[in-house]
Amino acid sequence: MHRFALRSPTSLSTPVLALALVCACTAPSPSDESGTATTGETETTGETETTGETETTGETETTGEAASCELPNDDSPGISRPLTLTNVSDETIYILPEDNCIATYFHGLSVDGEVARDQVLDTCLDLAQDSCDSCDDPESVLPALRLEPGGSWPLHFDGYVYRNHTVDPALACNFACWQGEACPVGGPIAEGASVGLTLMVADTCLVEIDPADCECGPEDACELFSPLEFPNPVLFEAELVHSADGATIEIDHSG
Repeated sequence: MHRFALRSPTSLSTPVLALALVCACTAPSPSDESGTATTGETETTGETETTGETETTGETETTGEAASCELPNDDSPGISRPLTLTNVSDETIYILPEDNCIATYFHGLSVDGEVARDQVLDTCLDLAQDSCDSCDDPESVLPALRLEPGGSWPLHFDGYVYRNHTVDPALACNFACWQGEACPVGGPIAEGASVGLTLMVADTCLVEIDPADCECGPEDACELFSPLEFPNPVLFEAELVHSADGATIEIDHSG
C-alpha cells in the first residue's frame, strides 16, 4: 500500500623588419707606376640560380575547434505503469494539476533522491536549437480531479523524466534564446529505482456562479473544467519502487 505523507505547504603585439644590406663594391685603385689608369670595371655575371619552386600543402591543422553540440539525451522508452489515485479519507478531496503550462498532476518528483520532472516546456536540445517556449499565462493545462470518499481515478506514468544537466560552455550550441548553466535532459527511469511523487490536494472548491461546477453528479470521481478556486491546498508525498506493475496511491486527507 502506498500512502501519502503530509508535509508543510510550499509555494511553489609591432613586428620588426630586419634588413641585411650587402654592398658588393670595389674601390677605385690609384694609377700604377706605368701610368696606366685602372679601368675600374668590375665584371659581374648577374646570374642567380633560383628554382622558383615552393611547396605549399595548403593544409592547416587546428586543434582548438569548438566541440559539437552533444547533449546527453536518451530517447529510450521508459517503463510505463498505471497508477490509481484513491481517496481513503472520509471527505471529498480535489487533486490539483500544475499551473505552469505543463500537463501533469505531479507537483514534485524525485528518482533515487534526485529532483526530476515528468514534463518540461523545453529540453536542452530544444534550447540548443534556439527553440524556446514560454509560459506567459501560467494556467492549468489539465482539469482538477474530484474524488469522493472511496473514489478512484486512473493516471498513467510513462517512467521517463527530465533531470537538470550543466551545459559545457565550449559546446557549439545555438543557445540564442536561453542563458543559464543547467537545462533539462530526458531519460528513462531504471527498473527498481525509488520514485517520489508529490500531489497537491484540497478539500474545498469555490465557484462564483454555479456550485454544480464543483460537483461530479452521480460519479464518485470526475474532472472539473470550469475556472474554480481551491483554497489552502496541501502537498502529499508517496514513494514507489519503479516497475511495470500497476500501483494504487491511497490518499488519506482526514484530519
